Parts: sequence; C-alpha cells; structure tokens
Amino acid sequence: MRNTPSGVSSGGGAPGLTSSRTDATMSFKDQLQTDLTNVFFSTSEFAESVTYCPESGVEYDAKAIIDIGDAMDPNAFGSNPAATAKIELLGLQKDPEPNDIIRFSSSTWRIVRGLACSDGVWTVASVRDERAGGQK
Repeated sequence: MRNTPSGVSSGGGAPGLTSSRTDATMSFKDQLQTDLTNVFFSTSEFAESVTYCPESGVEYDAKAIIDIGDAMDPNAFGSNPAATAKIELLGLQKDPEPNDIIRFSSSTWRIVRGLACSDGVWTVASVRDERAGGQK
C-alpha cells in the first residue's frame, strides 16, 4: 500500500469495506437491476408480498410496491383516490391483463390497465374491488 499525494492510501479501499471482482465487473445496468430486486422489492424495505390472480390461470405470489391514491387521472369521472392505486409488480409469470386481481393486506385490487413495463417490472393502474370478498 502506498500513499497518494492526497494522503489517501491506495489499494485495499476504506477500512471495513470489501469488494469482489464480480461487483467490479458488473455493468451499471446490472447493478441497478440487483438493487431493484434486493432493495426496492425487498419485503423488509419498500415492497409487500402480494397474491397475483390472473383472470385465467392459477394464483401465485409476487412482490409489489403499492402507491394508493396515485393511479387514475384525478379528473376521471367517479374516481375516488382512496380506491385507486398504482402498483409496481416484480415476478409476474405473464403480462398483466385488465381484471386480473392483486390481493394484499386483506384487500383486493383489480387491474384496470397496464401503464408500463421496464426490466421486468410492470406498473399497473388498479381499483379497489368493492364486491363481496373481491371474487372474480
């Protein structure tokens, strides 16, 4: 290890920090994808576990970031912000379709439309399903 003109030692990095060759060779896009999966969609951080129920198919578990009240045009006729949500989903087995169901926190939400998809993360507009039990 040698000292540089700034007085910071080169080689070895900061005390207590380690880096692996794999991390150093990952592309920026790969690092973002890893953070997306391991941080943002971590249920101990920002995400929730949800049950995804395709209108035609078998339900399964997925991860979601849920923003209630931020899905629809606020000027849309009959929209109640508390009954709408923008939901970002990771781990879908197929593209979301209108009327697919998402269950979380003892509530049921129905997809109105898909808004966008980027790197395997779907953003969908949904409404709270007010029907008894939220059944299809």
